[in-house]
Amino acid sequence: MRVSDALVQELKKCGQIAQEGYKLASKHTKVLEGFLREEKKNIKGAKSSRKNISRLGERNADRLFVEQEKDLCALESMVEEVGNTTNLLHKQQKEFSILLFGRTMAGKSTLMEILTHGNGQSIGHGQQRTTRDIRSYHWNGLKIIDVPGICAFEGDEDDRLAIEAAKTADMIIFLITDDAPQRQEAERLAELCSYGKPVLCVMNVKMGITLAQNRKLALKNIEKKLTNIERLQSIRAQFCEYGKAYGQDWERFGFVYTHLQAAYLGQQCTDKSGATDLYKVSNFERVEQFILDTVRDNGAFWRVKTFIDSVSVPVHASMKQMYEHSTNNVRIAFQYSAKNDELVKWEDDFVNDGCQQIDSFIKTLEQQIEKEIDEFSFNNYNNENAGKDWNTYYKSLHIDKKCEMMLKRLSEECQRKLHEFSDELCQDIRFSSTTDISIDYAGSNDDGVANLVTIASAGVGLAAAVGLVTLGPIGWGITAISFLTSIFGDTEDDKKREARRKLANAIKESMGKVFPEIKNQLLGNFNKTIVNEAIGGFSRQLISMNNLLIDLANAQLALARHLTKQYMELNSELFAQACEFKAELHNQRSKHYPLYRVPGKEIMLVLPKYGGLYAKQIGLLGTLFGEKTLGITSNEADFDSEQFIRSLLDNQSIKLELDKNNPIIRVFGDLNSRDEVKLDLAQQMEEKLIMVEK
Repeated sequence: MRVSDALVQELKKCGQIAQEGYKLASKHTKVLEGFLREEKKNIKGAKSSRKNISRLGERNADRLFVEQEKDLCALESMVEEVGNTTNLLHKQQKEFSILLFGRTMAGKSTLMEILTHGNGQSIGHGQQRTTRDIRSYHWNGLKIIDVPGICAFEGDEDDRLAIEAAKTADMIIFLITDDAPQRQEAERLAELCSYGKPVLCVMNVKMGITLAQNRKLALKNIEKKLTNIERLQSIRAQFCEYGKAYGQDWERFGFVYTHLQAAYLGQQCTDKSGATDLYKVSNFERVEQFILDTVRDNGAFWRVKTFIDSVSVPVHASMKQMYEHSTNNVRIAFQYSAKNDELVKWEDDFVNDGCQQIDSFIKTLEQQIEKEIDEFSFNNYNNENAGKDWNTYYKSLHIDKKCEMMLKRLSEECQRKLHEFSDELCQDIRFSSTTDISIDYAGSNDDGVANLVTIASAGVGLAAAVGLVTLGPIGWGITAISFLTSIFGDTEDDKKREARRKLANAIKESMGKVFPEIKNQLLGNFNKTIVNEAIGGFSRQLISMNNLLIDLANAQLALARHLTKQYMELNSELFAQACEFKAELHNQRSKHYPLYRVPGKEIMLVLPKYGGLYAKQIGLLGTLFGEKTLGITSNEADFDSEQFIRSLLDNQSIKLELDKNNPIIRVFGDLNSRDEVKLDLAQQMEEKLIMVEK
């Protein structure tokens, strides 16, 4: 096939513009490297300058620094990968590269053999994983790269190699067959599209033929299959339907249909007439022209786009990840805060109930002791050492142990509830969290659940309280004097009863001072050890973790916003290049429209109400980028975030809510893939964090 002069000129331009693409990519890579250095310096400075910080605050500060350093390490890896990719592109900058991509046995090797007029050695003859290495050939001034077929049995490594090779290609030819489309190959195509690669689809109509069979019949059957447009379009529609699940519009791809085996056999046929017939019926000439015309029209822009996207696509992925991490940490922080609110409500009930239990315990204890006093007085009314003996007897009742058991029951009830809170929190976090960060969410430090109070030693303080009874000779002396003064007026039984009564009253009077002290000691231990230390410690940890996560989320949001700024500059570079390469856009070269983009999916241009792009120009941008393009008008003076986001969404039943206490826009409802793309675009434009509630 003769190569047009226009294509020759376009390929020459591709080689020239590659250096410009390399300069642009290198410039933005250096900006990212400088930003990372500054962020590392800031964290180091924050570490060294922290003073007068509590132990718990220090521990959480350490956690914050660790998580921030993890984020920076991830960004550092991204920047390193960007640098490696850019350098690799620089080495192969003079050539426009096309990657052949498709599932194993789809006909990739056959396609390559046809383009290069090979002898068929690379064709798999019905076997999987024939091509195991990355091979490159030249065809009409283009570099054609053949990679291992995807979706083969035990072919994960093949898939990885193919995807990695695709990252540096300028264009993808995705080969499918006319049998039922497979979800797995659709997944790989979606991944390729996410790298911003332009895609041309070639559908190989598979029907086995040989040179030995009836040629007229074979030709007739091939022609019948290739001209059954309704069937082929139906298969195409089935395949494109998969793209919707990824928020991608595959209907925009160019599609061409061919019978690769017929084209190959036409090259191998020694009969000139037969060769011509086979090649003509294969429709492969249309495939060749399809590829060449596409490169002629868009090659130079796609060449420079490869360089810019080598930076912008990873930056977008990291930016999106930072937004997701920030959102996830805010969501978890809110769960800590909500759990603390729940704890506070439970604490009020628990404290009231605990005080009632202590009060009831004291009343029951008073009743029990009163009975003990009556029995003791009955047996000791004439005992000169009654006071001393009562103290001994009183100690044998082990009131301190009963008090300890009382507090222990309250403590165990508290422990059970706090563990329940902790388990619930862990479950909630596991259910809602979408990222894996190393913070110990449930808490296991010495202010939390792991060290909830045990009351084994609480009785030490109580023992002093219950030992305050002092009934020595003085107390009994009062009873004895009263007894002697009335001895002549009463019977013996009356005298005994009176002596018993007076002894009992004396003991009760002394004990009357003890019970309030016991109660105070119980309440003091309850409030200090259980309420303040256990519950309060757990609450402080919840609050501390909430603050930590909010700080981390804010740091991640700041990183995301910086990456967004860098990403917007890259998008501006792409827009400027598009205007440079397409005459229809030349009048827009000096314009700086905000351009928001989800690679492989959609572009959103914010245009002035007057003097913006025409619909035809917007459509041309979409063709160049291979992405759906949306032009919107916006007046910053009356911009309403909620109204704007709602206008973008397909599902109008989705609810939006502005958080009054935080710079957050909450989104409630089921999102389809298109709405997810819209929210990605909106987040790039919006300063507030857009948070999708599960």
